[in-house]
Amino acid sequence: MNQTEKNEYRLLSSTSREFSQKVLLQYREENDHYPFAGLDQTAFEKAHSMDFFHLWLPESMGGLEGDIGKLCTVLLNIAEVDASMAVAILTNAMAQEIMIQAGEMDRLGELYSRNGSLKEALIAFPSFSNPSEMTPELMAIEKEDGVCLNGSAKGMVMGNMAENMIVFARFPEDPGCSCFLIAASQETIRIGDPVISLGLHACPAVDIDFNETPGIRIGQKGRASEYFWNMYGKLVSAGAAIAAGIMRGSFADALKYSQARIQGGKKIAEWSEVQLLLANMALKVRNAEMLIEYAGAKSGKDAIHDCIAASIPILDHACDVASDGIQILGGYGYMEDYSQEKRYRDAQHLQSLFGISCLKKIQYVKSCYKLA
Repeated sequence: MNQTEKNEYRLLSSTSREFSQKVLLQYREENDHYPFAGLDQTAFEKAHSMDFFHLWLPESMGGLEGDIGKLCTVLLNIAEVDASMAVAILTNAMAQEIMIQAGEMDRLGELYSRNGSLKEALIAFPSFSNPSEMTPELMAIEKEDGVCLNGSAKGMVMGNMAENMIVFARFPEDPGCSCFLIAASQETIRIGDPVISLGLHACPAVDIDFNETPGIRIGQKGRASEYFWNMYGKLVSAGAAIAAGIMRGSFADALKYSQARIQGGKKIAEWSEVQLLLANMALKVRNAEMLIEYAGAKSGKDAIHDCIAASIPILDHACDVASDGIQILGGYGYMEDYSQEKRYRDAQHLQSLFGISCLKKIQYVKSCYKLA
C-alpha cells in the first residue's frame, strides 16, 4: 500500500468515526424503537451527503471503484455505534454490485447520473434473502410492451425509502430466478407496513405487493442466483466488518463499565472471572479485525473462498461477544440505555445477511470440496 492509499484509508476512517460519534449516536436509541416510533432520517441524509451510499460505485460515478478494504473500514467504524446504518449502506452496495454483475453499467450510470436526493441514491434490495434458497412469490409475465410483475417481494430493505428497487422474480416457464429493476413510485405497487424484526430496527424492511407492475429485467433470464453468489463473494467481507464493529463496540462498553463498577469493595475489572470474559472478547475482536484486513487485501477469483472462510465465523463470534458484553454489565446489560442488548439483537439478525446462516456454510463446503 502506497502513501496515497494510506492517506485515503486514514481519511475514510476518521470521517466514518466522526459521523458515528457526532451523528449516529444521538439518534441510536430513538431509532431503535422503530417501527413503534418514527424513524428520524437525519442520519440517512447526512450519510448521503458524505457519499457513503456511493462508496461501491465506480470512480466515474463518484465511488471508490469497488475497494472492499475501504468499504470494510467505513462499515466497521459505523457498526461500532449502530449496525443498522452499516447494513443500509451495505444493502445499497449489494444492489449496485448485482447490476454490475448483470452487465448493467450503463443503466447503473443512468441512476447515478446526477447528484440527486437521498431517495434517488438508494436502491431497495432483499439483502437477507438468497434467490437460490427460495421460491419467489413474485412472477414475471412477458407482454408485447415489456414485462409485468405480479405477487409479493418479502423483506425489501429500505423499500419504503428508495426511489428504485431490485427484486427477484420467476418466469412461469423458467425454474430459475431473474433480476428486475423497478421504479418504486408506480401506482401498481403497494408498500406494506414495516416488518417487525429482531434487530437492526433503524434499517427498515417492508413487504411489497405488485399488480401488473412494469419492470426492467437486468442481466440474462434465470441467472439471478449466479449474480447473487458472485456479489456475495465480493461483499461477504463487508458483512463481516459490520459484525466486527458490533464486537468492538460491545467490548469497549464492557471494558469501560468494568473499570467503573465497584462491587465487593473493588472494581469488577479486578475479578478474574470478568478478566477472562474481557480477554475472550478482546481476542475475538482482534482476530476479526485481522481477518477482515486479510480479506480486504485479497483480490482475484481465487480469493473468494478465503474471504468467505474468514468472514462466516466472525458473524458467529459477534453473537458470543455481544452475549459476554451483556454478562459483564449484569442486569444493566438487558436495559436499552446501555445498548448491549441491542448489539446482541443486531448480531443475531445479522447472521441472516446474504441468506440463511447454515446454508451459507453448506454452500461453502460444496463449492470448495465439490460435494454433490
